[in-house]
Amino acid sequence: MRALALVVVVAACGRDHFDPAHNLAFVTSTVHDPLTFGSDGAGADAICAQTATAAGIAGDYRAYIATAAVPATDHLGNARGWIRVDGKPVADLVTDLQSGHLLYPLRIDENGEDLGPGAISVATGADLGGQAAPTSDCLDWTSTTGNFASGAPSATGLDWVNARPTPCTSLTHLYCFGVGLSTPLEITPAPGRLAFVTIQAYVPTGGLAGADALCATEAAGASLPGSFRALLATNAASAISRFDLTGPTWVRTDGAALAESALAFANEDLLTAPNITALAAPAVKGSVVSGGPIGSPQATTCSDWTGGGSTSAGSSMRASSAAFDGSSVPCTGLPIYCLAQ
Repeated sequence: MRALALVVVVAACGRDHFDPAHNLAFVTSTVHDPLTFGSDGAGADAICAQTATAAGIAGDYRAYIATAAVPATDHLGNARGWIRVDGKPVADLVTDLQSGHLLYPLRIDENGEDLGPGAISVATGADLGGQAAPTSDCLDWTSTTGNFASGAPSATGLDWVNARPTPCTSLTHLYCFGVGLSTPLEITPAPGRLAFVTIQAYVPTGGLAGADALCATEAAGASLPGSFRALLATNAASAISRFDLTGPTWVRTDGAALAESALAFANEDLLTAPNITALAAPAVKGSVVSGGPIGSPQATTCSDWTGGGSTSAGSSMRASSAAFDGSSVPCTGLPIYCLAQ
């Protein structure tokens, strides 16, 4: 298995059981007026500091928020090695944040509560690289006119920082990062069967056999052990029916477990997003063709994966979301999910 950097094992049973060597990161449980963030982000930093203090969390905290003069990444200085309040790892380096390589999404608040997979907006005003997103920061957090870029805390990839525009009149959560430490995270991969999203697009002309062949090719190219199948539904069978649910859970190639168990995965109860390739890097494209929800047969399968280039429909999912959601797409080719048998 390729081990790119970054899983830290922490036995965390609440806010009082932290690994003291690593910084904490969290989403505020409270929502705030964007006009209080300040044109340099200092107001947002103050909110993070106050939130941590109120929760009894020690350390120095900064908001991940961008202005025209100060990129979001500048708030983090030389810090590295972030874990959530429940102990799960988030990212090692600022460059991981900039590439969307989060191991587990930032959906845990300062009290250790899970904000869940819902459509919660977290103000960033930033693009994936941490720079101010054009016309998406409420004129440096001074105006109620327009929108601000907001992240989805249940997501990784681009969506963690810039998932949707949110009106500047809306109250919003903040991402808060500890900045006092610089200890690298060390990887101990979670046990389980490997899973990845393909780099290449699958043009659905060869049926399930063609999709499975693409999975095998990319797994071999990354020297991954085992036999892989595509997570694709047909008109007669669900996608998950292609796999043994009595076996271990599935794990991304960077070591992060996708679900607590294979059954939890089948029920779409995900711990993190399935957006990592066979080479243990974040997927570039945001959509993945699937055929629909993984637990049921679907008619949106590009004529059972033989209608590539046609007007027949295929259902897609957002790779960066820790949920199998999506919409209908043309059958012109998209990446697919590949799971070890």
